[in-house]
Amino acid sequence: LNSTTRAGLLSDCIIAMGEDAGGNVFLGTDRGVFVMDTTGSACSLSSFVGMDTPDRNLQIMDLSIDKEGNLWFASGSEGLGRVRLDGSDSKLYHSGSTSFERQFNTIFCDSSGNVWAGSMWSGLYRYDRLADEFVRVTSLSFLSDRGINNICESPKGRIWVTTTDCAAAF
Repeated sequence: LNSTTRAGLLSDCIIAMGEDAGGNVFLGTDRGVFVMDTTGSACSLSSFVGMDTPDRNLQIMDLSIDKEGNLWFASGSEGLGRVRLDGSDSKLYHSGSTSFERQFNTIFCDSSGNVWAGSMWSGLYRYDRLADEFVRVTSLSFLSDRGINNICESPKGRIWVTTTDCAAAF
């Protein structure tokens, strides 16, 4: 799978992958998100959902799909994004005013419906649905001001987070 074998894929630098319940494969690249549909055709996320999406030309570090049909992505320079896969809405979330505060490594949708994001420099964030924003998790002081590299969930629902110098679960 590369730009030679799939005409609609404009980058060979695939950093993240995910698959939705319908079998579409989402590819996070250094030039945004691309989709390989169930027929094997590739196109941009914007073309797939039929609207402009905020991922174009961003370096996508990670992506995750929630149970509600939202594609969430972490970018290396512009924050976090959400695109409803039915094409009804999209949004780019900035966690701060400086480029330093908009750099994220990872994003994860857990089985309880939470969306977690790991920044490159300032710890862990959780999506607040009521406020429609990402809020920094300050209750876990051991994760503050750390680069979060990965987030996953155990079969029992524990969230695991890796940083540059530790692994932690809660």
